[in-house]
Amino acid sequence: MGIPIRFVSCLARFGAALIVTTLVALGSAVYAQELEPRAYTNTPVGLNFLIAAYAYSSGGVATDSTPAPVSPPVRGAILIQSGSPGNTAGAGGFK
Repeated sequence: MGIPIRFVSCLARFGAALIVTTLVALGSAVYAQELEPRAYTNTPVGLNFLIAAYAYSSGGVATDSTPAPVSPPVRGAILIQSGSPGNTAGAGGFK
């Protein structure tokens, strides 16, 4: 007599559930880290920078005409232009 297949299947499911539970429990203790490449640059103290950014985007508008459109599909286009000013200053936190 061997081990019933039903027991082996139940044991495999229990083992998989145990592994998943362990990974979730260990994963909840992991903390993120800021990886901004220019977060701490060697900038002179008191130096101010003026920053300006411009973004342009254009394209079509996607529509879903499933199951049965009430009105015929309308071709649409979108154009986005945006600007953003900014200011940053060098701080003397590290010596």
